[in-house]
Parts: sequence; C-alpha cells; structure tokens
Amino acid sequence: MSFEALKRNRGTDISQLVKAAEAAGAGGGEKKNYDDERIWKPTVDKAGNGYAVLRFLPAAEGSELPWVRYWDHGFKGP
Repeated sequence: MSFEALKRNRGTDISQLVKAAEAAGAGGGEKKNYDDERIWKPTVDKAGNGYAVLRFLPAAEGSELPWVRYWDHGFKGP
C-alpha cells in the first residue's frame, strides 16, 4: 500500500473503525475466559516492572479492519 493511498483513504478508514468499534461494544456477546499462549507478554523484573517497544504498521492490503480486539485484566489481591 503506497503512502498516497493511505492519505486518500484516511477518512474512510477511521469511519470503518468507528462503526466496527460501536458494533463490537453494543453486541455484548459471549465472554470467554482462557489464556492464549500466542500472545506475547513482557518479562518483568523483581519489582514487577516490564516494558515493550511497539511499532505500528499500516494495514495489509485486503484486510477489512487493521485492529484486533483484545482484553487483559489484572487484579491485585489482598
């Protein structure tokens, strides 16, 4: 995908993302609770601190939405 194509489609890409996010949030859907070994998590030090460097890439040609829906919740016990 060329830079010119990205510039031309930037308005439509955002509107598609907004519509998909609204539809995903309104549906509720079935809640699944399981661990996925394919998801990378940073290693932490003794204090529990970790870090990561993220690099955002443009969506591949032919993909409808350039995002993945993912939740991760952490709770601190008593």
